Amino acid sequence: MDQKLDLQELEKKAYRSTFEDGLGDIEFGKIFLTVAVSLIEDFIAFSPKEIADAPQ
Repeated sequence: MDQKLDLQELEKKAYRSTFEDGLGDIEFGKIFLTVAVSLIEDFIAFSPKEIADAPQ
């Protein structure tokens, strides 16, 4: 056991590894939400957009 433990360095590595893929998760979430909203909109009889665009 000649290795010296550097707790601050270990803490930094643990923190970085926990949050390194956060941007990818956000982008995946945006794509998933967009697809979900577009699918739900197709099943609604009168979406707010159709009501707003209706001739008066």
